[in-house]
Amino acid sequence: MKLEYFERLSKEGINRGLVVALVKTLAERKRAQVEAIHAGIARLREDLAEYGRAHGGKFVLYGSAVSGRIHYDSDVDIIVDFEEDDVAAAIDFVETTCRRLELKADVQPKSWCKEAFLREIAPNALVIP
Repeated sequence: MKLEYFERLSKEGINRGLVVALVKTLAERKRAQVEAIHAGIARLREDLAEYGRAHGGKFVLYGSAVSGRIHYDSDVDIIVDFEEDDVAAAIDFVETTCRRLELKADVQPKSWCKEAFLREIAPNALVIP
């Protein structure tokens, strides 16, 4: 079946080398996904900073999004630190923005976090803005 496909492509004037160049290995696809996640996180940081300044709250990024140890299936860990009346809107903003940037988000309000957890992540966390 595959040989027939390549023969048909050759008959249609498509060079076999071109077809092979269009096929990406799993490693190449994973590498491309990591690059896309890096780019998405850079844009997300800008958007979060703008939203935080405009609405008087903060976002805390932690985990691989801050350490740079991103994998092809990494998510973005975010704590939302806003006044109680503004938390739901801030979470909605994060989820909507991450969906637009094709990022997987793990979002939670700061009020749900134990103090021990916050102390544990603090040394490597990024507070925005």
